[in-house]
Amino acid sequence: MIIEIAEDLDRLALARPRSELWGGPLSTAQYAERNIRLYAHPFGKAKIITWLARNNDGNLLTSLDTFEVKFRSGKEIVTGYHIASVYTPPDQRGHDHARKLLSTVLSKNPSALSILFSDLRPSYYEKLGYESFSMRENILSAQAVDRRGLETALDSKSFVKELANRKEFLTKPGVTVEYDELYLDWHIERFRYFSELTQKRLPTEIFWIGEHSGKLHPIASIPNFVSGNEEGMVLDGQCSHCINFLVNQAVLHGLPSARFWVEDRVAPNKIPMIRNAAVPWVDRQALDYW
Repeated sequence: MIIEIAEDLDRLALARPRSELWGGPLSTAQYAERNIRLYAHPFGKAKIITWLARNNDGNLLTSLDTFEVKFRSGKEIVTGYHIASVYTPPDQRGHDHARKLLSTVLSKNPSALSILFSDLRPSYYEKLGYESFSMRENILSAQAVDRRGLETALDSKSFVKELANRKEFLTKPGVTVEYDELYLDWHIERFRYFSELTQKRLPTEIFWIGEHSGKLHPIASIPNFVSGNEEGMVLDGQCSHCINFLVNQAVLHGLPSARFWVEDRVAPNKIPMIRNAAVPWVDRQALDYW
């Protein structure tokens, strides 16, 4: 197995097979264009690496992306990684190539915290020290609902500060992403592309602070005009005011539904995995890829 870092043409070649798995309603060309923009974004240039594994004939065995991000693990702020877009060509599956590549990448910084989302059974990555935890992706139909909370728009700098301040939402010691403005803007870049693709205007107000039952709740809400969801980040998934705000934002933006994630050990539909965390639990901040 020969391991190398992908160049732009390598990434472009990966767009077609990856789009078949994760492109959703996007065409291959649209998926490729979206990825070009995300890799070209200042965060993408500085923090994302695409790793390739080839055989001696130069044929692709497997590939994956790593995103370097900051996490708060317990009381410490540490550098870690999101592992994403693990792709193995159909004719190379069943040979453990993906796990071997990931093991090699992890060995470069063996103590680093990392999070991944797997389409495979959790046991595949447990052999590398990953532990699974349970989340639920909620999709709610958009309908105007009565709200009694008060929300105020924030700029990205203020929103980052509010996220850092609201650790009281952790119900137990856990891991959170320590967002900065650059990382947030990288997330927003895909929605800029979606709005251009659908010729719809992206709202300027995306970040909010809600005063709900005497507490301050940071909320992010942005329309995905391709999927038809208002994509939300809420720190308190049990707050009806936060959820109603997202649903109303979907109505405001002409979308049929709102989507957000919450922890759910009873009826999960997403099984992310974490490695080298102080505790095997991650709050929803770490999960909102939007």
